[in-house]
Amino acid sequence: MFSRKLAAGVAEFSRSVESLVAAEAFVLGQADPPKLPGVYAFMINDKHMYVGEAKGSGGLYDRIMRKHVSGDEGHALQRYFKVDFPDRVIRRDHIMGNVPVKWVIVEDLLSVAVVERLAIWLLEPPLNRK
Repeated sequence: MFSRKLAAGVAEFSRSVESLVAAEAFVLGQADPPKLPGVYAFMINDKHMYVGEAKGSGGLYDRIMRKHVSGDEGHALQRYFKVDFPDRVIRRDHIMGNVPVKWVIVEDLLSVAVVERLAIWLLEPPLNRK
């Protein structure tokens, strides 16, 4: 029974990561992520640059649109573009108009972190390296 449950979990995690990779990317200014839990990826020059998770009450929308785009200087996109766009307003406008995002809904909150870690391991996004 344990091995069957593990196999089912691995298959589900794998499907979620495959769905994330295959998902349509939307430029942030045109994106409308759901207020559901999940995993997201920011793209720069068609490359997965950052993968993150959203588990809070605002789901993917809150994490992507509020924390990364409008959040503090410590978030990945803010750090990445700070040198080229030191003015925060200009940087935010650049991010909104030029950075695509894609996501996958992961309803089981315990699975969100597993899917995120698996996606980071497989995609090796540069902005997830510390």
